[in-house]
Amino acid sequence: MDIIEQKENPLLKRKEVIVSLKYDKSTPSKAEMQALMSKHFRTEPTRVEIKKIMTDFGAASGKMWVNIWQDKEIPLYGKKEEKTEEAKQ
Repeated sequence: MDIIEQKENPLLKRKEVIVSLKYDKSTPSKAEMQALMSKHFRTEPTRVEIKKIMTDFGAASGKMWVNIWQDKEIPLYGKKEEKTEEAKQ
């Protein structure tokens, strides 16, 4: 994983990052990338938004666009939201 571009957006209170990816098997999931980016930037996973993962055709590589928010809460990828009793009825 190499960071291609990183810039601060103080108006929206976020960091915008473009990352180059290389992987062995299939394209990594958003949940895996959310956890990896939160470790890399030393932040909570709920602050990391994976906007897009684009693979290079025929290669085990690609690019990923990520936002690291200061205030906004992002749901964890791969976890289903629990329904309340009212929604079940």
